[in-house]
Amino acid sequence: MVSDMYKGETALHIAILKQDLDIVRLLLENGADVSNSRATCTCIVPGNVCLCYFGEYPLSFAACTGNEEITKLLIVKYGAPVTAQDSLGNTVLHTLVLQQNKAMACHMYDLILDLVPLKDSQCAEHLENNDGFTPLKLAANEGNIEMFSYLVKRQKKVYWTIGTISYSIYDLTNIDTWMTQKSVLDIITSSQKPQVRKLVDVTPVKELLSQKWKSFGYKSFLVWMLSYVAYMVIFTTVTLFRPLKPLPPGEGDNITVMKQKDIFESYESTEDFARLAGEIITIFGAIFILVSEIPLIIKLGPKKYIGNASTGGPFSLLMYGNPILRFYQMVCGS
Repeated sequence: MVSDMYKGETALHIAILKQDLDIVRLLLENGADVSNSRATCTCIVPGNVCLCYFGEYPLSFAACTGNEEITKLLIVKYGAPVTAQDSLGNTVLHTLVLQQNKAMACHMYDLILDLVPLKDSQCAEHLENNDGFTPLKLAANEGNIEMFSYLVKRQKKVYWTIGTISYSIYDLTNIDTWMTQKSVLDIITSSQKPQVRKLVDVTPVKELLSQKWKSFGYKSFLVWMLSYVAYMVIFTTVTLFRPLKPLPPGEGDNITVMKQKDIFESYESTEDFARLAGEIITIFGAIFILVSEIPLIIKLGPKKYIGNASTGGPFSLLMYGNPILRFYQMVCGS
């Protein structure tokens, strides 16, 4: 079909949607293409008029309708590739993550990976779509807790079990931040979706965050917090004791009774030089705060940086606005 509404749909796609196994068999026996047939119509591909998203390939159509027999037929007998990616970079596994029927999606996910060799299944699970998401990361980005938990459990290895006690190891490759800039933790902290934030209570994310906090997070937080509190105390003290002198009679209005001293009058006594030390600390502290955050701002981009919960969100504007204004005040002498 060539109409935008049905572009790319073949008789095989339609037969699969109707779950007509006999017609599907007949089409396949007569040479229907399972590897290159792609339905790129507007009613299938996400957009303004998308009615549902079943991917583009016959295999993803069969998987998303939950038809086991057609799925087995396509993979086992006709070699439909599980690593084929549509125009969005999604494989059949990505497509299953996006389905509303979570139980069906999990069941078909298991079925598909059981039908292909281990090498192909591992490759399919680690393929990234155009947004850089594997099926696991896509589930996290969508806030699909049920699918995320299922995928995490699929990847864990149980070494031994005694009664109700078991020893398991989870694969943290896509969850922790050491290997990629788009880890599950990055997705959670940068997402604006409330359901995504709930993933912090899901195993093993909860345990990972707890371990990070106990190992180095608490110490790092304490050092930065105390340093910033000390910086703000110095900044406040310097501001309170800024160099002022009384206005001469008849100068100014009824409200203003003090004015800024000239630069040469500001540093004469011991107290003035103590204040100068505080001002120097304030200036260098402001520069350090700004410079230390520049690499992260460049990495994430200003928009994502401000919206990222791990960097303080909108509070970062206040934190950096303060040293900028202080630096401006010191340079301009007002």
